[in-house]
Amino acid sequence: MMRSGLFLLLLMTVLAGCNRPGQTAGTQASEPPGEVVLISVDRPGKWRQYWHGEGGPYSPMEVVLSWRDDDGIRREWRPGERSDTLVIPTERPLVEITHTNRAIDPLRFYLESGDTAVFTYPEKTPVAAIVNRKESPEITNLDLTFRRRIYGGDFPDDIKLTQPFAFVDFSKAAPPDFQKIVDQFVAETAGKALDGLDRQAQFLDSLYQNELVFDPVYTIRSRILRVQKNALLADERIRSMVPEEEAPVILDSYAIYFETLARAISAKKDREFRDGIPVIKTPNGSYQDFRILYDRVGESQDFKPWELKYLLRETLEGIVVNFPATDIEQYFSKHLAGLRDTVFVDYLKEKYRIDLASREDLVLLDERQQPTTFAELLAQNKAKVIYVDFWASWCAPCRQAMPESHKMQEAFRGKDVVFVYLALNDRYESWQKAVKEEGLEGYPYSFLIENPKTAKMLEDLEVNAIPRYLIYGKDGRLAHRNAPGPGEEARRLMLGL
Repeated sequence: MMRSGLFLLLLMTVLAGCNRPGQTAGTQASEPPGEVVLISVDRPGKWRQYWHGEGGPYSPMEVVLSWRDDDGIRREWRPGERSDTLVIPTERPLVEITHTNRAIDPLRFYLESGDTAVFTYPEKTPVAAIVNRKESPEITNLDLTFRRRIYGGDFPDDIKLTQPFAFVDFSKAAPPDFQKIVDQFVAETAGKALDGLDRQAQFLDSLYQNELVFDPVYTIRSRILRVQKNALLADERIRSMVPEEEAPVILDSYAIYFETLARAISAKKDREFRDGIPVIKTPNGSYQDFRILYDRVGESQDFKPWELKYLLRETLEGIVVNFPATDIEQYFSKHLAGLRDTVFVDYLKEKYRIDLASREDLVLLDERQQPTTFAELLAQNKAKVIYVDFWASWCAPCRQAMPESHKMQEAFRGKDVVFVYLALNDRYESWQKAVKEEGLEGYPYSFLIENPKTAKMLEDLEVNAIPRYLIYGKDGRLAHRNAPGPGEEARRLMLGL
């Protein structure tokens, strides 16, 4: 009875802010203009989301909106970089816009073709308003409605389960106890997470029955909630505590345009190929051999044609991220021969700055985006010892070593020693921000690698993981291809050259 009363109260609140059928949501123009317009107003700058008090662990935050274009390719927009208005061409009746809130909480907004949505940021929370038709703010911002009315403004418990680092303070625990602490957190949170998803589904059903939410939004959101619940029940720890089985979810070719549903397609692949694919281990983690996985997925008879295309695209990007140019070229050719998917191959080439025709020297960009090459850098610093630091804005161990690197620079000040910082697999904007934060702004030997996927030097030196360090002697030759990180041992080696 208490549960029913709660949902009646929530429903009455939403009813008060909604227009009745005939005035409202779901009403589409007879000739949709084939676009969705996003407007960002007064977006906040970059900031830190602290998890256990200021000064402790944090996640970097910035305003990023994402969606899938009509080719099924994930796109991103960072307002303010070029314009505060974005026009998304589309022939689809509905577009899902995802906007991450508080670093780890994806909020979904559903816009019809022809819609213009204005995003504002009260207290850094993204709030959307549709300006071309009448729709209750509670419905437009339904994920925020769920969070306020079901979770009291807190994170949903299923988010907490997937991101325990943000909610469990490990600062006073010893590393051997970390897993025990996480398992205890899962045990305490699993039931609440499943219950919260059920309450969202019940509230959504009430809105649909009262004609406040319409198809296809209702069907999509219902499937998303079921996929989220299945993902929790797939965890053996949770399944052992909750006597409930996963429920089938209907997925059609439209699923690839919605992030959570697309992940359900990926989960299907993961279940089928959980075993039998070699795992490659690196200092920064491990991953399946995407080359073998691509071949196995392509040979499988268990996927529908649209699923197969999505999964091969996903696996091809894994090859691009983790393997050298020779493999990239081979699998680009295989992908084009099998699917004729030039759109996605061109997208990967642009995203990862891949030029298969240029595979010799390492091309570097300085802060002004002026190019040079590593060979030119060596020539400019003849008769000097060169310490090369491969790093990236996203690499925590790399950045933790920066203070010691600055100490080394001071120790060698006035000597024939040059410190070179090369950002690998980074975005220009993220690299620029990190350069300022790490005290490298204006430093003449700080560069962004322009051709990380095709430079033969990186392939020859097997620079597959970072941080990675090289030391060149005064004769211009590579003296240490796996040099120690900043510290006493590196100083000793450099003094001996």
